Amino acid sequence: MVDVAKERMNVITEQNFGDVYPEEVRERYWRTVERSLKEIFGESPDAARRYRQLVDNDETPVAEQILVYHQEPLNVAADLAGIKEVTVFHQEKYREICGSEEPAHFGIPSY
Repeated sequence: MVDVAKERMNVITEQNFGDVYPEEVRERYWRTVERSLKEIFGESPDAARRYRQLVDNDETPVAEQILVYHQEPLNVAADLAGIKEVTVFHQEKYREICGSEEPAHFGIPSY
């Protein structure tokens, strides 16, 4: 039997966005995007900072923010760097950056 209350905790909505993605989680997310840009793709982390300003502001609908935070930071960094294909090399470097403290999929916080 499915525990409906537990299932709802895994659904990210406009109402629970701030609870699921508190500031410290978002900070860690963007640090990972910045490091990926710099250390994997050799690009300036400024692109991540500019994109974050677009994403994390009061004018951006929460639904759009949810879509961004569901993406793996590596993929966001690749998009910002203009990389069309993330290679095994990129993925290995990303695992080194993330270490063991990150959830298996960054966009879905661990409970």
